[in-house]
Amino acid sequence: MSAVEKTNSVLTQIKNLLVQKLNQPDKTEAQPEKGDRFTKSQQPEKVTYDLEDFAVHDAVKRPIKINDSNNIFFINHNDRNRAVKIDTGEYNLTEIQSAIQQQVNEEIGIGKVSL
Repeated sequence: MSAVEKTNSVLTQIKNLLVQKLNQPDKTEAQPEKGDRFTKSQQPEKVTYDLEDFAVHDAVKRPIKINDSNNIFFINHNDRNRAVKIDTGEYNLTEIQSAIQQQVNEEIGIGKVSL
Protein backbone atom coordinates (compact mmCIF):
# COMPACT_ATOMS: atom_id res chain seq x y z
CA MET A 1 0.00 0.00 0.00
CA SER A 2 1.50 3.31 -1.04
CA ALA A 3 1.84 6.33 1.23
CA VAL A 4 -0.99 8.14 -0.58
CA GLU A 5 -3.29 5.16 -0.12
CA LYS A 6 -2.37 5.01 3.59
CA THR A 7 -3.14 8.71 3.98
CA ASN A 8 -6.47 8.35 2.19
CA SER A 9 -7.26 5.36 4.39
CA VAL A 10 -6.54 7.37 7.53
CA LEU A 11 -8.63 10.29 6.29
CA THR A 12 -11.50 7.95 5.44
CA GLN A 13 -11.31 6.51 8.96
CA ILE A 14 -11.44 10.03 10.42
CA LYS A 15 -14.42 10.87 8.23
CA ASN A 16 -16.25 7.69 9.27
CA LEU A 17 -15.55 8.39 12.94
CA LEU A 18 -16.90 11.94 12.62
CA VAL A 19 -20.04 10.69 10.83
CA GLN A 20 -20.57 8.09 13.56
CA LYS A 21 -20.13 10.65 16.37
CA LEU A 22 -22.38 13.23 14.69
CA ASN A 23 -25.16 10.71 14.07
CA GLN A 24 -25.33 9.57 17.69
CA PRO A 25 -28.44 10.86 19.45
CA ASP A 26 -27.98 13.44 22.19
CA LYS A 27 -27.90 11.86 25.63
CA THR A 28 -29.68 14.90 27.07
CA GLU A 29 -32.98 14.09 25.36
CA ALA A 30 -35.74 13.47 27.87
CA GLN A 31 -36.82 9.84 28.04
CA PRO A 32 -40.53 9.16 28.54
CA GLU A 33 -41.52 7.98 31.98
CA LYS A 34 -42.28 4.31 32.43
CA GLY A 35 -46.05 4.80 32.77
CA ASP A 36 -46.29 7.26 29.84
CA ARG A 37 -47.71 5.07 27.08
CA PHE A 38 -50.35 5.59 24.39
CA THR A 39 -53.69 3.87 24.68
CA LYS A 40 -56.06 3.21 21.79
CA SER A 41 -58.01 6.37 22.64
CA GLN A 42 -54.85 8.50 22.44
CA GLN A 43 -53.76 9.06 18.88
CA PRO A 44 -50.23 10.34 18.26
CA GLU A 45 -49.94 13.81 16.79
CA LYS A 46 -49.47 13.82 13.01
CA VAL A 47 -46.01 15.01 12.04
CA THR A 48 -44.98 16.41 8.68
CA TYR A 49 -41.44 16.88 7.44
CA ASP A 50 -39.83 18.99 4.78
CA LEU A 51 -36.45 18.51 3.12
CA GLU A 52 -34.73 21.07 5.36
CA ASP A 53 -35.44 18.86 8.40
CA PHE A 54 -33.48 16.04 6.81
CA ALA A 55 -30.61 18.28 5.69
CA VAL A 56 -29.99 19.39 9.29
CA HIS A 57 -29.66 15.78 10.43
CA ASP A 58 -27.39 14.79 7.54
CA ALA A 59 -23.96 14.48 9.17
CA VAL A 60 -22.05 15.38 6.01
CA LYS A 61 -23.82 18.77 5.76
CA ARG A 62 -23.88 19.52 9.49
CA PRO A 63 -21.42 22.32 10.38
CA ILE A 64 -18.35 21.43 12.42
CA LYS A 65 -16.87 24.32 14.38
CA ILE A 66 -13.07 24.30 14.47
CA ASN A 67 -11.38 26.60 16.98
CA ASP A 68 -7.96 26.81 18.66
CA SER A 69 -8.82 23.92 20.97
CA ASN A 70 -9.58 21.35 18.23
CA ASN A 71 -7.67 22.43 15.11
CA ILE A 72 -4.66 20.09 15.46
CA PHE A 73 -4.82 16.56 14.06
CA PHE A 74 -2.14 13.90 14.50
CA ILE A 75 -1.21 11.77 11.49
CA ASN A 76 0.90 8.63 11.87
CA HIS A 77 3.29 8.42 8.92
CA ASN A 78 6.25 6.01 8.81
CA ASP A 79 5.64 5.13 12.48
CA ARG A 80 5.96 8.78 13.51
CA ASN A 81 3.14 10.99 14.72
CA ARG A 82 3.07 14.36 12.99
CA ALA A 83 0.81 17.27 13.93
CA VAL A 84 -1.25 18.93 11.21
CA LYS A 85 -2.97 22.23 11.98
CA ILE A 86 -5.93 23.57 10.00
CA ASP A 87 -7.46 27.05 10.03
CA THR A 88 -10.24 27.81 12.49
CA GLY A 89 -13.73 28.23 11.10
CA GLU A 90 -16.86 26.28 10.30
CA TYR A 91 -16.57 23.24 8.03
CA ASN A 92 -18.83 20.48 6.83
CA LEU A 93 -17.46 16.94 6.79
CA THR A 94 -16.27 17.07 3.18
CA GLU A 95 -14.53 20.41 3.68
CA ILE A 96 -12.75 19.32 6.85
CA GLN A 97 -11.51 16.15 5.14
CA SER A 98 -10.20 18.21 2.23
CA ALA A 99 -8.51 20.73 4.57
CA ILE A 100 -6.75 17.96 6.52
CA GLN A 101 -5.67 16.22 3.33
CA GLN A 102 -4.29 19.45 1.86
CA GLN A 103 -2.29 20.20 5.04
CA VAL A 104 -0.94 16.64 5.14
CA ASN A 105 0.22 16.92 1.54
CA GLU A 106 1.81 20.33 2.15
CA GLU A 107 3.46 19.72 5.52
CA ILE A 108 4.31 16.03 5.52
CA GLY A 109 4.71 15.65 1.78
CA ILE A 110 3.13 12.23 1.52
CA GLY A 111 3.15 11.18 -2.10
CA LYS A 112 5.67 13.83 -3.21
CA VAL A 113 8.67 12.72 -5.20
CA SER A 114 12.00 14.04 -3.97
CA LEU A 115 14.94 14.32 -6.36
